[in-house]
Amino acid sequence: MPYQIKINQPNLAEGTELTILGLGTFENGKTYDISDEQVEAFREANQVDAGGFDNDPESESFGVYVPNMQPGPHLTDVSIHGVEVTEAAGKKAKSPSKGPVAGTSESGAPADKGGDS
Repeated sequence: MPYQIKINQPNLAEGTELTILGLGTFENGKTYDISDEQVEAFREANQVDAGGFDNDPESESFGVYVPNMQPGPHLTDVSIHGVEVTEAAGKKAKSPSKGPVAGTSESGAPADKGGDS
């Protein structure tokens, strides 16, 4: 099912670019279509390690850390300040650009340091 993402960062000027890890670069004040494939890429980029140390003394990997990578949360389950995700209603919107942005395009704006987005 396709989704729409609306970017509304009130602390940034309209048109300022921001990047969401695993989704792409978006302009503040715009709405974009997001495909199921993009949602899965977002989950993959935000995966979590649910692994642990092997505590079975009879195992060949006893005492060794065994990773267990799990997909990250679904885009609709994540809270990102100034970002609204909804199921698309068949309306065509702009697609995000590809590739990371080092900071923002607004002069004097702070560069992204990780945080919520």
